[in-house]
Amino acid sequence: RLAFTSAIDRDIIKSLLKPEEECPWIRQAMQSFMETAIHEEDLSEEISTTDALKAPDREEFVKAIQKEVTNLIDTTQTLVPITQREADSVPHIFIGTKKGNGQPDKHKARGAGRGDTLAREYKRLGIIPPLTFSPTVSALTFALVLQIAIILGLIIATTDITSAYLWTLYPRTAMTIITKLERKVAEICGLNPDQLYRINKYIYGLPDSGRAFYHKYRDALIQEGYRCSKVDPCLFIKRDGEDLTFIVLHVDDTFIFTSKRENLKGFTSEMSKHFPITLDEKADSFLGMNLSYNTDGSVELSQPKLINKLLKEFPPRPEKRKASITHPYGPVGRDYETAQPMSSTKYMRLLGMLMYLTRTRPDIMTATSFAGTKSHNPTTADYDDLLDIVEYIRTTRDTTYKLYKCTTEKNIQLTCEVDASYLTHKDSKGHTGYCMGFGWGKGA
Repeated sequence: RLAFTSAIDRDIIKSLLKPEEECPWIRQAMQSFMETAIHEEDLSEEISTTDALKAPDREEFVKAIQKEVTNLIDTTQTLVPITQREADSVPHIFIGTKKGNGQPDKHKARGAGRGDTLAREYKRLGIIPPLTFSPTVSALTFALVLQIAIILGLIIATTDITSAYLWTLYPRTAMTIITKLERKVAEICGLNPDQLYRINKYIYGLPDSGRAFYHKYRDALIQEGYRCSKVDPCLFIKRDGEDLTFIVLHVDDTFIFTSKRENLKGFTSEMSKHFPITLDEKADSFLGMNLSYNTDGSVELSQPKLINKLLKEFPPRPEKRKASITHPYGPVGRDYETAQPMSSTKYMRLLGMLMYLTRTRPDIMTATSFAGTKSHNPTTADYDDLLDIVEYIRTTRDTTYKLYKCTTEKNIQLTCEVDASYLTHKDSKGHTGYCMGFGWGKGA
């Protein structure tokens, strides 16, 4: 969901929406989604090359960019210099490179190909585009495996594959992909901005880079004795008697949950045969979630970065009623009958941020889910309900989601609480809700 609108070709969207007189709601829904979807860059600190070179710490960014370009051309030979004559001698597609992005706290640069340009060229030339796949574990899978790991007291660690995509050769098909470095990048690296490069290995930004990397990583894991789950292709399991290891993939970031510490070194040793890999035994963050480990074996989850962004974008409203700490949802005596319609774009943006926050704040799940039923035709009163949830978050910003370790296996339970009501709305519709848990004790 996060990457959808950045990957889809707008020309394709237009062709899909041609029968607008028959299905006008499709255009409305797609337009709203394109404008309001929360992209990863909304939650990150990435900046463009232009901004990085204007920053006070410009020299640090220059070093990061130079290091990345050296890695692409010399270390991994992802970009192979060629002459114009060589380029003219083979059928090829020319694409540009995206601006290198960097994170201010790390001064990290990453070169990427213009996959959107490539997609347009495929379409213009009538070439069937390659299959795509995003190797990202589902949120439900990660939550379940994390809960099992905490219940069983497994050791948790993370690994990172250096320049992950750059270790897979790009297939030498009839069509060669040729590119240039962004002019600013070439100049600060002392390179010719007009130099042509053949893409020799998969680079970030190409449509099938994620799929190619996943297949290479999957094959390496299977070769080393791990079994791919039938439930989630990004979950791998190895079991030898009481010895248990879960491997969870999210692109090039890997979570390891294992029963023995020596298995961590074993995993890095196995994967080092295939990739350059680093091990981090802290495992204190994942996809914007912070993980804090307590001495009793419990783990607390939080999303301080997203909360800070949320509270900064939506400051306190002294003229409005603040939500109760125990009840962040309505009704709160608002006049919903005379409330004015409002922009679904504005409503959906705030709703999307709150939905993303429910990963570590299940206490707002009911209120957020109910708000989601108003997303089609929101009113100012509905938006005030969302802002009440924000005020609740403001007064409980330090609240964490705590997962407990079991003392005996008998405590492991799957629980499900369901409630439903019918004919509760003026349009005769009802609503249902459920809460499932897998873990420790009653009400897990």
